[in-house]
Amino acid sequence: VCPAVPFTPETDIEWKLAERLRKQLGYVSNEIVTAGMGFDETLDALFEVMGLKPKAMSQAEIIEAAHAGDALALEFCRIRARAVMTCMGNMALVSNATGGVSIAGGVSQRLEPWLKERATLDRFYKRGVRTDLVKPIPISLIASEAAPLIGSAQLWCDEQARGWL
Repeated sequence: VCPAVPFTPETDIEWKLAERLRKQLGYVSNEIVTAGMGFDETLDALFEVMGLKPKAMSQAEIIEAAHAGDALALEFCRIRARAVMTCMGNMALVSNATGGVSIAGGVSQRLEPWLKERATLDRFYKRGVRTDLVKPIPISLIASEAAPLIGSAQLWCDEQARGWL
């Protein structure tokens, strides 16, 4: 989920969240907002931004609450999904990924309903004057639990064939 790049807020609540996280952490990477490593910090900041009393919640509880319509949990999942797609759209544009973009990982699998929302997809496809370049790029969500192992095995085979191992 684009670990080194900065989080790119667009909505008012995302800007407030980014500012709150920046006060606490300094640099706010996309990974802080979208991955497990920044889960607690992002959740606590969102509670504050939304004017709610913070409470401890696991990732599974957030997903369950979002499915049940909880406003904070829904916003949390949507922010994460939009951040993933913003970054993926940027990467697709920069790399000219005309063959498609694949999204993998446990977090993305759990965010699937919010990754498919129109506002989230717009974060991938709306690129200003470059929109026409990304419009035909297909997006795939890899749901296989074996995907990381298959990818690692392929990398090993490739490096072995090159004589690097």
